[in-house]
Amino acid sequence: RMEATGCRRARPRRRCTRPAVAARDPSRGRPRRPDIDKAIFAATVALIRESGLEAANIGAVAHRADVSRPTVYRRFKDKRALLEACITDIINQQLQAPRQVADPLQQIVELLANTVQMLTTTPIGDMYRAALPHINKDPELADLIGTFGATRRKALNQALNAAQTNGLLASGDDIEVVGVALVGAIYMRFLMTGRKLDRAYVETLCRAVLGDGASMI
Repeated sequence: RMEATGCRRARPRRRCTRPAVAARDPSRGRPRRPDIDKAIFAATVALIRESGLEAANIGAVAHRADVSRPTVYRRFKDKRALLEACITDIINQQLQAPRQVADPLQQIVELLANTVQMLTTTPIGDMYRAALPHINKDPELADLIGTFGATRRKALNQALNAAQTNGLLASGDDIEVVGVALVGAIYMRFLMTGRKLDRAYVETLCRAVLGDGASMI
């Protein structure tokens, strides 16, 4: 007997079972504060205006916005993501969508006038100026700028195609070339000459590039 030997029968150990804990959803947590986003965007624009694109690094932006570096990194994984979000916010908050009209030639004018408004009345113009010296050396920056221009180019090409279909442009005109001539002239005037850029210039440009079909603009 176990009692005779002075030994006790070992009791079986109970297993402690805990309820399964669901994996934490990284998207949950404290909601982002719009005032902090606004401060970060304002700091980014201010640094670019004052000292150029290179000055708008994450550390400098955090210091200027009076937030910590982790606060910025929680929102934007790198400088490109920050610039992309900043440009998107400017377009959404400060730029009205181009007016939609039925006449294809007038729609071309509206689209180009909207580009002029973007360059001359929002911080995007200053950001383009700051980016210009770096585009050839920074493929990611060039890709970022190209991404934001793609939607505008698509809308302009659609309007040019409609004008060509309606006989307002010569059937043999290359739409891509015409679009580059129009947009390129606007950016050249803005970035290189410093001369006045407004709707009147857009209308003069369209008459010069589009020919006789645009004489009624």
